[in-house]
Amino acid sequence: MNATVESSQDHYQLGTISLDSPVIIMSNQTSLVTVSGAWTQEAADHVQNNFAGATSINVDLAYVTIDVNGIIIQQTQPINVGDIPLT
Repeated sequence: MNATVESSQDHYQLGTISLDSPVIIMSNQTSLVTVSGAWTQEAADHVQNNFAGATSINVDLAYVTIDVNGIIIQQTQPINVGDIPLT
């Protein structure tokens, strides 16, 4: 899985995320997965300049791509993941 992280308010691209390693999820099961990534310096500057004083920012995952046993799934609509803390 990989995706672009965007601010929900202005759709500014903050960075990218991805899975560190494959996750096995058995049929008819669900699982929480942890993704990691980093903001660019430009994203940090954008947030500091446009969300001054905010303690969190609402973000979407855009351009989500998931590889399921070689079958590529691409999500065309952003997925809102809610607020993330800025501290």
